[in-house]
Amino acid sequence: MVEKNWLEWTVFSTSLLVLAFIFAFLGYDALTSENERPDLTIELGAPEEHDGYFVVPVNFKNDGGQSVEDVQVDVTLVDEGQEVETSSVTAPVVPRESERRAWVVFSTDPASADRLETRIVSFVEP
Repeated sequence: MVEKNWLEWTVFSTSLLVLAFIFAFLGYDALTSENERPDLTIELGAPEEHDGYFVVPVNFKNDGGQSVEDVQVDVTLVDEGQEVETSSVTAPVVPRESERRAWVVFSTDPASADRLETRIVSFVEP
């Protein structure tokens, strides 16, 4: 039988400590986290022109304590009180206390309209 040298024991001990820390952290998080509802907000970035179409960044932000899936958002271009064009985007997952980014595309220049309106259409709690 071959004995382990000091390097093998060091790697084994360090791995064991890391695993113990991970399990302790996950256990603590599971016991202390309140089952809060998701808190979604949508922020739009500055429109950018690309070869005949316009791209608007959409930032999905979840400040709540629960993740959400299949978040669908409509972004509408409004000019003089009339809806000019609507574009939709879906984020597959927005974890708790995190952000995700996507883009919507318009054929009309958003700078020529009065405003862009956002509306969260739906989401699913996993």
